[in-house]
Amino acid sequence: MRENKKKHDASCQTVVVIGMHRSGTSMLAAILEALGVHMGENKLGEHDSNPLGHFEDLDFLQFHERFLADLGTTAEHPPSRQAILNHAHLEKETIIRLIQQKSHGLWGWKDPRNSIFAELYLPYLKNPYFLVIRRNEAAVVHSLYIRDTMEEARAKAFKRCYDERIDDFLRRYPEHKVLELDYQDIVERPHAAIERIVGFLGLPEGKTAREHALQIILDQKSLQKAKMAYKRKTGQPHFVLGIGVQKAGTSTLHSLLSAHPHLESGQQKELHYFDRGDQHSLKNYLLQFPGKQAVKLDVTPAYVFYPGALKRIHDTLPIKDTSIILILRDPVARAYSHYLKSRRNGLEKRSFATAFKWEQRRMKRSDLQFRENSYFERGKYAAQVERLLQLFPREQVHIILFEEFVGEQQKTMDDLCDFLGLMRIVVQEKHENQGYDVQYPLFERWGRSLLQMAKNQDTWQHWAGSKLLSFNKKDSDGPGIDEAFYLRLREYYREDLQKLQQLVGRDLPYA
Repeated sequence: MRENKKKHDASCQTVVVIGMHRSGTSMLAAILEALGVHMGENKLGEHDSNPLGHFEDLDFLQFHERFLADLGTTAEHPPSRQAILNHAHLEKETIIRLIQQKSHGLWGWKDPRNSIFAELYLPYLKNPYFLVIRRNEAAVVHSLYIRDTMEEARAKAFKRCYDERIDDFLRRYPEHKVLELDYQDIVERPHAAIERIVGFLGLPEGKTAREHALQIILDQKSLQKAKMAYKRKTGQPHFVLGIGVQKAGTSTLHSLLSAHPHLESGQQKELHYFDRGDQHSLKNYLLQFPGKQAVKLDVTPAYVFYPGALKRIHDTLPIKDTSIILILRDPVARAYSHYLKSRRNGLEKRSFATAFKWEQRRMKRSDLQFRENSYFERGKYAAQVERLLQLFPREQVHIILFEEFVGEQQKTMDDLCDFLGLMRIVVQEKHENQGYDVQYPLFERWGRSLLQMAKNQDTWQHWAGSKLLSFNKKDSDGPGIDEAFYLRLREYYREDLQKLQQLVGRDLPYA
């Protein structure tokens, strides 16, 4: 990381931010402004891709765009260095006037196009300081896809072009003051990054300015909240999908999130839009939400397991406008809870151990048995999570551990609201749809049917359904798990859980 600094001269100081699109130039410009560098008055405003503002000086941006257009080129496919220099003499008066209008004390500007135009300004800048920010290729490529749906090969070529122009500029002018920064290094070591910038520019001591600059880096919650606030303000839909796993608290999650004033649930808790049918579109999916809230909630735990569902989500919804929630639970406990559910519904008569022996054969017989009798297969989380992370960026996936959710609902919901960029809410603890055994499966179905018919808690259907379910419920939690079979299941899931820990980057209490 290069740092070339000459003697500081505060009389007239120009700070030029250079870097590829989606490499953190806006963040760096915001930091500089917080530290007292005047980054322009007429700046490009907020947008979904940068809800806190792009910090691009519109006068320089428009000049660069016109320059490119005059040469019949674009920012993505810029003219050669020589073509820019050949055309420069026609723009000399414009460049001088632009700099004179901006130049007062400590000032600067940011535009990713500086990566190709920096040399253009050298003859007219008295005391320039160049801050170059870089970001790894994979992150830039992904960010360009999220913002512009730019395909990978095109995005890589775009980045390589800018990197080559930046490197060429630095080789040609080694005598100039240059500080090279890395986006990830700034995020991971913000205090050190701020001090390097302050030292490089020779800025005066100022605790408040430093704290303000640090906040820009540290407060990722504010950035996410700004994104969500922007969507709510403009009505742009954002989709929150609870994709699983089944029998891991998704009913409780839906109940708690449905109470949030900025979230709109679908017509029912589990929409099953992406795991049923073969015609899926964004227009039709939006019809599942009757209200006008921008943030849409769909908690359908089948999505993470059902074949093709995640791919349909990926192909139907805008990735940048989608947040994924996944709750993980001890696979043995999850399997047993699922087994009890099928027993209650009259869909299981075998013992838990016998169901294990028959599972693969039964899953192949029908879609109903695939869904209802897949107790053990659903607990192989590693392949499901791996598939999820291949389709969606890790930063858009929020993973909750069921065991922590049960014990700390308020903290879990606070963290989830922060992830979604929504205001925190006070939750009333709930534990819905807990596993239990019944005397008669038929009574269970009748009771649940009555509850579904009830429009509110004051109807006779709700009273009768509740009474029937209560009468039918056994005191025991079912037949239990044989100890030898329990140990067998622990070994069955061992390797899968070890791989899962690596995928999610967390230690799991049951691994």
